[in-house]
Amino acid sequence: MFPKMVKIKQSVPAPELENVADEIRKQITLLQLNPTVFKGKKIGITAGSRGITNIPLILKTLISIVRDGGGLPHIVAAMGSHGGATAEGQGEMLASLGITEESMGAPILCNEEVIQVGKTKDDIPVYVNSEAAKLDGLIICNRVKGHTDFSGEIESGLCKMMTIGLGNHKGASTAHFYAVNYGYTEMIQESARVIMENTPVLFGLGIVENWKNGTMVIRGTLPDALIETEKELLEIYKETTLKLPFKSADILIVGELGKNISGAGMDTKVIGRIKIIGQKEPDYPKITNIAVLGLTEASHGNATGIGLADYTTESVYRQIDLKATTINGLTSMSPDQIKLPVILDTDKEAIEWAYRTLGPAKEGHVSIAYILNTMSLEELVVSENMLDTLKGEIEIIGEAKEFAFTEDDTLISPLL
Repeated sequence: MFPKMVKIKQSVPAPELENVADEIRKQITLLQLNPTVFKGKKIGITAGSRGITNIPLILKTLISIVRDGGGLPHIVAAMGSHGGATAEGQGEMLASLGITEESMGAPILCNEEVIQVGKTKDDIPVYVNSEAAKLDGLIICNRVKGHTDFSGEIESGLCKMMTIGLGNHKGASTAHFYAVNYGYTEMIQESARVIMENTPVLFGLGIVENWKNGTMVIRGTLPDALIETEKELLEIYKETTLKLPFKSADILIVGELGKNISGAGMDTKVIGRIKIIGQKEPDYPKITNIAVLGLTEASHGNATGIGLADYTTESVYRQIDLKATTINGLTSMSPDQIKLPVILDTDKEAIEWAYRTLGPAKEGHVSIAYILNTMSLEELVVSENMLDTLKGEIEIIGEAKEFAFTEDDTLISPLL
């Protein structure tokens, strides 16, 4: 039934920093902070739920800098409703990323309570983690990248870390709720302004990763320049990010989705689906059927994004934590992203039905692609009939092969 598949490799430059710790120290030196800014003070450093490359090293470097300045560093869990919107869940999420009190050598503050620190110009309340608000200073640390739910000058980064991350469940829910009317960029940006005006934010540290997930750029910024700096970093990300090398396909098979891969489980701008009220769907790629075959362990059962698929398996369904997934999806005002797709017994059945439901007109001419996940796009597998449609510098690796399955009809990854 299935066409033969060809493994390909996209060739795109991926610059990377040679020494991450040295670059962090350099960036903070450039800020010309008061030498006593940390002395004798409790300083919080934000840590979110995303699988950021080098995040343990980045946080440990910041902890060292604070401690060298005579300060008392603390890690502050800042992940909105992730971790099931509980302090315990926040701690588990951080631990899965290698962030523990033992590994960091500093206390970790996990807390689900918030206080209101002000209102936006549109009279919308802004909330912050109550434990974070008690600290003498805050360092906002996060990766800057495109957001899966919207497009704008500000997407996922330092402002979102403040508005959504430090806002815990209540702050995240409020921001997402009003964003339906005011727009995500406006909501996140204005709420971040309120937080910087009413809490002791000392500086931000923005991280941009290359398409191989290596640390490419690190930039320090004082509060008064934070928003403009984040806009610049987002442009760098957009100019260098990697996408699928085709504009359309009949079937996309995704080996795994997960919160450590994307906030929406799968990068919506990679797969061409957002499914959020008020947000325009991407022009490309146009994919008829998407089959998801796995959920990452680091997601802890949060299957946000499963609703972007058309087909999945019983194995994936059994891994889903319905409560955590529901909380995340409703908090982010994206119920369509957590709806269940068609559930089949095996990988083979899921792929077969993604094929069959294309109809008889497509038989023998079906275009299929396989990716491990939306964060790993350097190597992928496409059907032979797609080779002439691919964009960019493409290297063909090996001969065309048919899909292979185990005895229980689990797909053997064609990328192996």
